Amino acid sequence: MLCGLMSLAFSFKEAAVATPTRGCSEVEQDALLAFKANVKDPSNRLASWSPRIDCCKWSGVVCRSSKASNATLFQGQLHVVELNLENPNVHTALRGEILSPSLLNLTRLERLDLSGNDFEGTPIPHFIGSFQKLKYLELYGSNFSGVIPSQLGNLSSLYHLGLQSTMDAIPIGSPLDWLSGLSSLRFLDLTFVNLSTVSQSWLSVVNMLPSLRELYLFDCNLNHIPSSFSSHLNLTSLLILEIRYNDFNSTIPNWLCNLTKLSTLYFDGNSLFGPIPIEIATLSRLRELYLGGNNLTGSIPTSIGNLTSLISLNLFRN
Repeated sequence: MLCGLMSLAFSFKEAAVATPTRGCSEVEQDALLAFKANVKDPSNRLASWSPRIDCCKWSGVVCRSSKASNATLFQGQLHVVELNLENPNVHTALRGEILSPSLLNLTRLERLDLSGNDFEGTPIPHFIGSFQKLKYLELYGSNFSGVIPSQLGNLSSLYHLGLQSTMDAIPIGSPLDWLSGLSSLRFLDLTFVNLSTVSQSWLSVVNMLPSLRELYLFDCNLNHIPSSFSSHLNLTSLLILEIRYNDFNSTIPNWLCNLTKLSTLYFDGNSLFGPIPIEIATLSRLRELYLGGNNLTGSIPTSIGNLTSLISLNLFRN
């Protein structure tokens, strides 16, 4: 009798272990197929996206099992958590317009990377702001245009936002206030985004992101940077700050020297004038300091010699 019970228990355990994980749901597969139907794929990158194949095995799709009530018995339903369609080659870019909000049926989506594709100057879809679990959004070089939708500010779990090369993305009168909703943001890249209409307010909005570690504002048509803060400086977690090739026409702002965790500071080509402040030495973790291409005057402060971690210093063309 005991042997029989042990045999039954072993068989039950073996069956539980052998229980296969269920594949991608039909709803999520249909959502991805609708996306595929709306874009042009001249190089057939999405050839694996076939209804005859489990969508968790498709190119660029990553799935993860949902938590089951009894994980020892059931592996649970697989859900799409990542859609990685990054394209490194202009000849293999997906093209067209994302018309259908079908992707919203990917309710567990955490990562969306559409970088390097060609969406032919169409607007960034507003519905992207409705992915409640999205943590990573990368649209680098994807040829979107028009207004950056304020709905992106609803992505409260987002830690990475890359909008580089979204040319002239913010027209006159469009504020950046939506950024303040991204309290978890650690990486923000607005390189080549036209921020000229928010030159007076951009820094106060960015200052509302206390978790920010990396900020990239290359050639954003900014023409104003305050010399000091009237409110508390929240950017003290910054590790990398690259604000380059704007037109500030000002001295180096005092608050920069309070960003004591900085390892990289690129502030070149910003029409800065006046001396390099001796307080720059308070940035003891700096490894890279670029202040070239400005109109700085005076001698190089000897305090820079105290930056013992510094491996790259560029003061060219001052």
